[in-house]
Amino acid sequence: MAVSQAMRGSGVGREVLKALMAAAQARGDREVLLHAQQSAAPFYTRAGFTPRGEAFEEAGIPHIEMVRAL
Repeated sequence: MAVSQAMRGSGVGREVLKALMAAAQARGDREVLLHAQQSAAPFYTRAGFTPRGEAFEEAGIPHIEMVRAL
């Protein structure tokens, strides 16, 4: 998921994430797992996600695995 810099802070990212989690729950998933850019980890933490494991590099950018139960 990506939100253009001009739209950050508008709530659009929160709404997209909410819709994605609702779709996952509707198909019976019990957990959402994502690879968050470390700079975006606070956004996901506010959405109820918890970091899991050590930081790693993906596409040359530091990431952290994050999870949230549904």
